Amino acid sequence: MVINGEEQAGAVVVGAASESAASAAGASGAVASAAGAVIDQAKFGRFSEAIAASEGDRPFRLGLFGGTFDPVHIGHLLLAQFALEQHQLDGVLFVPCSYPFYKLIQNAATGQKGPASADQRVQMLQLAVQDSAQFAVSRVEVDREGPSYTVDTVRILRDACQLPDGSNRVQLFMILGADAMIDLPNWREAKTVIDAVTVLFAERPGSERDALLRVAQAESIDALPVEAVQLDVSSTAIRARVASALPINHLTPESVVSYIDEHGLYRG
Repeated sequence: MVINGEEQAGAVVVGAASESAASAAGASGAVASAAGAVIDQAKFGRFSEAIAASEGDRPFRLGLFGGTFDPVHIGHLLLAQFALEQHQLDGVLFVPCSYPFYKLIQNAATGQKGPASADQRVQMLQLAVQDSAQFAVSRVEVDREGPSYTVDTVRILRDACQLPDGSNRVQLFMILGADAMIDLPNWREAKTVIDAVTVLFAERPGSERDALLRVAQAESIDALPVEAVQLDVSSTAIRARVASALPINHLTPESVVSYIDEHGLYRG
C-alpha cells in the first residue's frame, strides 16, 4: 500500500532474490535484493529498492536529516535540497525523532499547544516530500521504544546495509546546523557517529565557515559546508502563528497547512 508516496507495506523483490529473502521481505514490508539482502522500507522509505540494488563500489549516497519537524517547514526542505545538489547525494532521508523532553518543557513555558504526535509529524513529512523522488521519510526513531540517540540510528541504518565483504550499500552523510555540529563531540558515543558519517553543516547568519571547519578539524569531524538561503522561519514560529490564528501559507507546503488545519494542531 502506498500512502502519500511512501511504501508502507508489501515488498518489491529485485532480481532473482532467494525464496527465504522474498518471504521475509513480504512479511516485514521490505525490499529484497538479488543477493538476498532485505532493506526495511519503514527505515529507508522509497529509497529501499535503490539501496537494495547498490553495491559497495558504488554505494547509495544517503543524507540523514534528523529533527522533531513539528512541523516541517520550507527551511528544512530548502536545506535538504541544497545539500542534495551541492554534495551529489542520491537522496535525503528525513528522520523524525521521538519528541525530546526538553521540547515539552519549552512548549509548556511558552504556553504553546503541542506537540504533534509522532505519527502526525511523520504524516506531515510524507505530505511535504510526496512529490520529491529524492526525499524520503524514515520511521526508524519514532518506532523505537525509549530515548532516541543518533548513534543508535546510525548503527541501525549502517548495519542494515552491510555487505558480506565488509563494504556497505550506503555512504552516510548527516545534515546539521552549525550549532549542532559544534555540539556533536558531546553527543552519546560521538566518536562512533563521527567515524560513520560525513557532516554537511548549514551556516547560520553570523557563523564563520573557517571557524566551523577549525572545530571540525580539531575534533576529527569529516565536515563540508552547505551554502543555503537563510530564511527567518522556524517550527516554533509556525506553531505560534497557528496558536494566534495567523496564516502560515508559504512557510510550509500547502498540503501541510491543510493537514494542520484539518487536525486542529497547535491551536491555542
